[in-house]
Amino acid sequence: RKGEYKKELVDISRAGYVRVRVDGRMYEVTDDIPMDRYKQHTIEVVVDRIVVKEGIERRLTDSIEAALKMGQGLVTVSIQPADGAVLPSNVQAMIDRQPADEVEGQEGWSDLLFSEAYACSVCGYSMPDLEPRMFSFNSPYGACPDCTGLGTKTEFDPDLVAPDHNVSLRDGAIKPFVYKSGEVKDWWPEMLDAVGRACGFDASLPISQISEEGMDAVWNGLPKPIEVLMKYGRSERKFQSEWRGVLGSLRKRYEETESEWVKQDLEQYMSTKPCPTCKGRRLKPESLLVKVADHDMSQITNMSIGDAVAFFSGVTPKLNKRQLMIAERAVKEILERLSFLLDVGLGYLTLDRNARTLSGGEAQRIRLATQIGSGLMGCLYVLDEPSIGLHQRDNRKLIETLMRLKNLGNTVLVVEHDEETMLAADHLIELGPGAGEHGGFIVAQGTVEEFMKASSSTADYLSGRREIEIPKARRQPRTPTEPVVLKSDKVMLKPKSKPKSKVKS
Repeated sequence: RKGEYKKELVDISRAGYVRVRVDGRMYEVTDDIPMDRYKQHTIEVVVDRIVVKEGIERRLTDSIEAALKMGQGLVTVSIQPADGAVLPSNVQAMIDRQPADEVEGQEGWSDLLFSEAYACSVCGYSMPDLEPRMFSFNSPYGACPDCTGLGTKTEFDPDLVAPDHNVSLRDGAIKPFVYKSGEVKDWWPEMLDAVGRACGFDASLPISQISEEGMDAVWNGLPKPIEVLMKYGRSERKFQSEWRGVLGSLRKRYEETESEWVKQDLEQYMSTKPCPTCKGRRLKPESLLVKVADHDMSQITNMSIGDAVAFFSGVTPKLNKRQLMIAERAVKEILERLSFLLDVGLGYLTLDRNARTLSGGEAQRIRLATQIGSGLMGCLYVLDEPSIGLHQRDNRKLIETLMRLKNLGNTVLVVEHDEETMLAADHLIELGPGAGEHGGFIVAQGTVEEFMKASSSTADYLSGRREIEIPKARRQPRTPTEPVVLKSDKVMLKPKSKPKSKVKS
């Protein structure tokens, strides 16, 4: 700020400091320091001058604490390398990022500014204190403010709003502006004509012939009002009107209407797309600035469980002593929990997988892994065919996991038809003899050895007394006589000849 700072310089002297740096030049506090009272000046107190060597740790700590207290959380470290000395690479990298503002008499010195706050003292950008909730898209403190943590936004889609590019704006290319009769709704043709005059195109041309800049104005609006010409029989009227664009007008209509019918009618022109702010990563920008081994939270959760295990296994060797003290326990816990998911055959799932897209077996195995990680004892677990969909290799891992759950002191009851799982059981129970109302009776039970001696269908096949014979000759597949067309919203596979049957999805 402006002024001569005489009082401040006296206070600095009384505090025991001898030197100050004013506008980049060094002075003693008792000097007659030239300062124009009508100009702004920067005064910095020289708290200490230290030569880097062994045994200065305590003095350096005390000096930094004093400087931070006086600078209200800010401290500048000025560095001048000795002749021929090479600075450490990390220090040199920080110096290289600083603006080169050399002052007469201070050649060879480099300043590094440090702050106790999560803020840039130059541009003023600040961040809140790091907390776990900052990295959760289920929390308002971590979720992207634009999509509220969903990663997607449902917006009006130009391809759905104007599907036919061979139709002109005046003739009804914008579908929501057209009545069911095919007539364009009142005053929209005049508005689109006005947009055309403002942007230099003819609204009666097919939209495929309108420039990209012109269609951008149609979709997204114009910054300045446009002149609209309305005709009423032989009379006409001109007036100025804002143009928020087709998409903006539809969005305003959708947000303000209280009619469910209107909303449902407009939703046919909407599609779900990645959030433009977070690019589908679901977290706020500040959260994505925090990185572990050059990966932000979104990149880590986008990994499969198998890749995440490899990633975190390679993290600790890259950490220095201080970082290792902080991260070692957390990384150990993460690896343990991920290993449980690997053991139940879920290594292919990504960490950000939507729970609604999981199959019943996958969801069941995730809950199983969670229970193993909790280390609970004395519980009864009931699982319904957990081996469904598993490769034989992963099935063995699942059995080992069930054994681990049992060895913790729990009872594990499994409804299963897999041979390998049944042979690993401590006790087998077969219910039957039929299904539904024809069953419900205990047909056979006991240890695996006892069960195989029983007289039941399952015991016969499990012991090898009966088996399903492999046919000597396989059936030949029938030659299809009619092509099948698979249809979806956007893709259609067309056969060479006209199909007679269709399957829609």
